[in-house]
Amino acid sequence: MKRRYLPALMLVVAVMLSGCGVLEMFGSPAKQYTSYVQSVMDTSYKGVFDTYMDLSDSTEEEAAAIYDATIQYHVNNFYYNAEIDENYLTDEIEQGYYDLFKSFCNQAQYTVYEAEEYGDGYCVKVEITPMDLYSLCNDIVYEEMISFNEKYEAAAELTEDTLFILESEYAKNILDRVSAAASSISTLSPVSKIAEIEVDENNVYGVADTFWQEIDDLLFSYTEQ
Repeated sequence: MKRRYLPALMLVVAVMLSGCGVLEMFGSPAKQYTSYVQSVMDTSYKGVFDTYMDLSDSTEEEAAAIYDATIQYHVNNFYYNAEIDENYLTDEIEQGYYDLFKSFCNQAQYTVYEAEEYGDGYCVKVEITPMDLYSLCNDIVYEEMISFNEKYEAAAELTEDTLFILESEYAKNILDRVSAAASSISTLSPVSKIAEIEVDENNVYGVADTFWQEIDDLLFSYTEQ
């Protein structure tokens, strides 16, 4: 149970959606594909669902599930990298982390450029401006790990109740300190990625899971720059 110091918070994110849209009356293919990629980004990070719902024939509940899954996945990865044991979290602390990362995701900066023909298909360039979560959180997590270890080693008896107090206090302290500093999070140099539009024999189109994973990886920087 003793915590180790993480020299950098390493995050690998797997996006929870691949996305697909049935071709509809959204103008030229280039405009449709551009709208699709923009709508997936807006649904995932901003909670703006209308265009995605129209393009993918999804319900509001389905679109909202994508938004929720995006936020929760970032929360879970933060738990992992900060060694926060969610088994010891109160509902209030869990909600606090969800709200924090909802705020972070809503601050996501990205630009979707108009789709261009590429070979026999189309591609869309997306530019992401990463948020430097490493610089914001690394010292906080390190200091709280040291404090946790000291209290853990000094505990006279490590009962389940004692452990719950230590673990929840550790998670709450990190939450409070990161939340207080969140408004000062800095950004890094923009990074561009290219999405290749894939269209099947039924004119159902989408973008490979690996592209969305790369985009999600860029949102927060967990490695020292």
